[in-house]
Amino acid sequence: MDLWPDLSPLKTQSWDAVCVDIPIGLKNGSERRVCDEEAREQLGRRRSSVFFAPPRELLQATEYDQVRTHGMSLQTFYILPKIREMDRVITPERQKIVVEAHPELAFQARADGELAKKKTSEGLEQRKIVLEVVGSPFLLHSWEGKFLRKNVARDDLLDAAILLEVARQRASGNRRSVGGRELDSRGLKMEICF
Repeated sequence: MDLWPDLSPLKTQSWDAVCVDIPIGLKNGSERRVCDEEAREQLGRRRSSVFFAPPRELLQATEYDQVRTHGMSLQTFYILPKIREMDRVITPERQKIVVEAHPELAFQARADGELAKKKTSEGLEQRKIVLEVVGSPFLLHSWEGKFLRKNVARDDLLDAAILLEVARQRASGNRRSVGGRELDSRGLKMEICF
């Protein structure tokens, strides 16, 4: 596992499948993406973990006051630079390999019952068990010391591990997703894999 300062490796390296927790495919205007709505519906009580993707015309905003009146959450605003970067890097051709995925949706789909919040001790333990059950080669204790906690939190490592499982399953032909019926103005599929 590596920590990249930017998304340039998506253009220079070759993989069978890559899953990112960054919106791919953006609407214009105020209409919400169907995949966001379907992901929130599927998560039920945990629906707030799915942030609505911003419309493309707000990507260049640098101050929260520029987007607050458009209904953008503060959490979405904080990841706006990564969404902007992904929108520059991704193409319909690259999207055959690089797809948007959602960790909570992926964990829920593989869990036996409802999961506690991921930042709690119980939630972290439940997610580690899910990873063990699916046969993930990821071991949290072996990765925790490789990154500074200020750069990568424990739950971020678990999120990366479950997205690795989603990518492994996609590469073997086992694909689950919500949305996928809409294309944005650049021809990008609006779909969330899990």
